[in-house]
Amino acid sequence: MAPAPRVTLRPFTPHDAPLLTRWDGDPEVRKWMGKGLRECPPPRRDPVHNSRTRRVLAIDCDETTVGYVVLDHINWTTRSVEIRICIGEASYRNRGIGQETIAELLCLLRRLRLHEVYLRVDPDNVRAVRCYEKCGFRKEGILRKSRAMASDLLLMSLRFP
Repeated sequence: MAPAPRVTLRPFTPHDAPLLTRWDGDPEVRKWMGKGLRECPPPRRDPVHNSRTRRVLAIDCDETTVGYVVLDHINWTTRSVEIRICIGEASYRNRGIGQETIAELLCLLRRLRLHEVYLRVDPDNVRAVRCYEKCGFRKEGILRKSRAMASDLLLMSLRFP
């Protein structure tokens, strides 16, 4: 029998929101995630606002909330979704949590019948790019730096049959 996954995903709640403040202060999170969940202000004051086109999930590991996943630009017609992942707890980085999170997330997306998953990542974030490639994502192209973006971004995607 396979061991139970260490990672579980659950809805991110307003009760979890104080973690964002702590994670936003982490230099590594700021470097790779920019402003995190607050980069795209939701229609309400709630930073974890969920809607038909956006969901925020907490990443729990060993009964500790260690990060979050954003499902953004969910398109139910084309069955596509953009994802963002942040491991906010520094002590949980470099332990395979990102890869486990993606595996759990892909199972969820299959159940939701979303067939195309894409993401944008800083090409200098070698650890993240390697993790995404191990999970089956393919490099699609580069979005060049503009006034709205601090650096180039690598576009990666994964399609389910």
